[in-house]
Amino acid sequence: MLAMGSHPASGFSDFFSEGSVPRAKILLVDDLEFFLEVEKDYLKQTPATIYTARNGEEALQIAARERPDLIFMDLNMPVMDGITCCRHLKADPVLKTIPVIMVIACSEEGDALKCRDAGCQEVLIKPVPRRDFLAFGNRYLFNIDRREKRLSLGTRVRCQTGRGDFEALSVDLSQSGIYLKSRQAVTPGESVTISFDLPGGSPSVKGVQGRVAWLNQEFPRRNPSMPAGFGVEFLLINPESANALRLFLESGAWRLQTAVEEPSHDKEDSSAPCARSGG
Repeated sequence: MLAMGSHPASGFSDFFSEGSVPRAKILLVDDLEFFLEVEKDYLKQTPATIYTARNGEEALQIAARERPDLIFMDLNMPVMDGITCCRHLKADPVLKTIPVIMVIACSEEGDALKCRDAGCQEVLIKPVPRRDFLAFGNRYLFNIDRREKRLSLGTRVRCQTGRGDFEALSVDLSQSGIYLKSRQAVTPGESVTISFDLPGGSPSVKGVQGRVAWLNQEFPRRNPSMPAGFGVEFLLINPESANALRLFLESGAWRLQTAVEEPSHDKEDSSAPCARSGG
């Protein structure tokens, strides 16, 4: 019998109404109930459906049926261990794109390397602090524990990466990050410096250093309710820009914005096939 919790994470039953943004799916895999409960508690503020499994075999069954958006998995489990399960996932043409974060006890020195060789994206060492657990998860699932209010904002954003400069169109904004509509090729973790003007006579935000936190460009998109693009986490922002951003978000000036035409190179072609590269 599968040990799984198919009910939404507590605390967000009314956050997304039926027919709105699809809830994320997160699979937690561990043979010890204690660690499953700890991880579920970490995720209680996350608008997601949480599934649990007690071994790798159960995890494979649930993954094949539910197609989770993210998997946190223990290493040493009965029936099938985490490394074997991870190898099966990464060998499956459908399931291989699911991010896997291994959560392991600090037992043998080579365990972390074995997990990496199996194809996992990250390795966490137990006991995992809540902050680290959520921070690593947020690299692959944009709305993990999102408590910070985000405001809709459509403005041109100037971006600089190691590949060159380009413009994108913002979709929403918070004190710590921004979502950009763009088909520009970027990778998770890639450094990006952004600058943009705030409407309503607010000062400009300039030279903010950040990283690409998550991608929404693949097909099918991770969050189909949002346009193709990517989220940027702010890492270093100068005091003037930080203050301008704070005052803007608190003042309500964002309500005064007018429609902004998106960069011409970034306009979506409605006649293009949905499965084109980067869509």
